[in-house]
Amino acid sequence: MKLKTVTIDGKVYAEVEGDKPIYIHDDGKEMPHDAAHSVATIARLNGEAKTHREAKEAAEKALKAFEGIDDPVAAKKAIQTMQNLDDKKNWWMLVKLRK
Repeated sequence: MKLKTVTIDGKVYAEVEGDKPIYIHDDGKEMPHDAAHSVATIARLNGEAKTHREAKEAAEKALKAFEGIDDPVAAKKAIQTMQNLDDKKNWWMLVKLRK
């Protein structure tokens, strides 16, 4: 992109449309540049990027607890087995208390 200029009395000036400088794109198309809009868009996109980065970091931190578990199905089955054993143990304790 190149700034469109005009030469007047040997001095080079940027050509503007309204209050926006005109740029010439590589394909020859001329377009005014709204710098304030560009700055606002960049700030908004930076905010979005920060939000996404923080969400990613939080997800990675939460997944750290599961590090080393290669087979989640087997891990879930093992947890259920332990819960069943605890339930049986608690049942036997109730039986003993009633005697």
